[in-house]
Amino acid sequence: MRLSRFYFYRTQLRLSLPIMLGQISTILISISDTLMVGKYNSIDLAGVAFANSLFYSAFVLGIGICFALKPLVANADAAKNQTLVQIFLRNSVSLGILLGVLSCLALLLLTLFAPYMGQEEVVLKAALPYLQVIALSMIPLFMFAVLKEFSEALRLPKIGMTVNILGSIFNILLNYLLIFGNYGFPEMGLMGAAWATFISRVLMLLIMVVVFFLNKNLFPYAANLFRPLFDGEIIRKIINLGFPIGIQLFSETTAFSVAGILVGMISKEAMAAHQIVLNVASATFLTALGLAQGTTVNVANLMGKKQARFVSQMGNSALFLALGFMSVTAALLLIFRHEIPWLFLNENDVLAPQIALIASHLFIAAGFFQLSDGAQVVSAGNLRGLEDTKIPTYITLFAYWGVAIPVGYLMAFGLDWGAMGIWIGLSLGLTIAAILLLLRFWRLTRQINLKEAE
Repeated sequence: MRLSRFYFYRTQLRLSLPIMLGQISTILISISDTLMVGKYNSIDLAGVAFANSLFYSAFVLGIGICFALKPLVANADAAKNQTLVQIFLRNSVSLGILLGVLSCLALLLLTLFAPYMGQEEVVLKAALPYLQVIALSMIPLFMFAVLKEFSEALRLPKIGMTVNILGSIFNILLNYLLIFGNYGFPEMGLMGAAWATFISRVLMLLIMVVVFFLNKNLFPYAANLFRPLFDGEIIRKIINLGFPIGIQLFSETTAFSVAGILVGMISKEAMAAHQIVLNVASATFLTALGLAQGTTVNVANLMGKKQARFVSQMGNSALFLALGFMSVTAALLLIFRHEIPWLFLNENDVLAPQIALIASHLFIAAGFFQLSDGAQVVSAGNLRGLEDTKIPTYITLFAYWGVAIPVGYLMAFGLDWGAMGIWIGLSLGLTIAAILLLLRFWRLTRQINLKEAE
């Protein structure tokens, strides 16, 4: 049986587009915090940057384990093994609670060491109370992530997308009320953004639970939300697949987090500029991540249906879609690099012109690494669909910690290139990761095709 190239593109887009929109709405919470806090006070903007760099370092390690649920459930569902699907959900609920609690505690512990990370006192004063509040949101956030990954694995991506969009809208509304004190609400500044984020994430979890009882495809699994299970063998299977994924995401995210801390050692203006560019680059990355998550499910489904001979075409279609999209975002970032920073800044703030100038330079580096970022995340998604995670972990550790951070540090402080040097290092690391992960996927699919031909 032959399948047209159009079939693979259509299959990828049908599943990935809702996931992509959901990913974009997820980053909208962070972007809305940055936009609205930046309009309120540029010092608070630097505080958000520092706090979020620590938050996402703790978050991504656990979310990688949640990502393991997608290929496992997709494979079991494709094989019509509904009993195994139920078991995966019950164990993942238990794991989500545990990950949320541990991540929350890790973040609160990090606040004790934050004063020793070389940040300016005014930045720490703004960041730490904000961080303590959003740390509490880890528990509902991980529970929501488990339910979202599960529904997407069953090829129901519009559910997570819709809940994400609703949560983002609610977060923006609460930011408007609590940051600026509109309509009689208290003017809380940065802390208003913190509580808006926490409340929004609790609401998203509650909506997702209700959806499980209302959606006919999810209703058979709804009772399992209140019947958590901790089966050692299943938990080990999830962790064995998910922990390397978490390390992959952790190595990249912490590279950007450490980059943010290094930028903060340069100046608070550079830190604020870094946060602006990182938020925009994260939005484009998460769109590519939506494609990556979609192709993970599609590749896993092919493996579960014993149609491995189509894996190469399915994975390459996702890669070409990502490269096409990221080419457009690269052009937009380069063309509008002077205008974008002012969306996040108050024109009356005395620090705003310097922040905008630094950000416009950093957007050059961000524009050039768009293709690399898209290629590396989609290649990693293809490999997860094949349940290949250990070698990709070594690749990402080398690319980000063996190349990106050392090169960035040398350029920033050895060659005195400032924040731009750090972002050049990040760009180089992403490029190396993209090349090696892509070669890994092509090698495995070639082996699969040879085996199918025997």
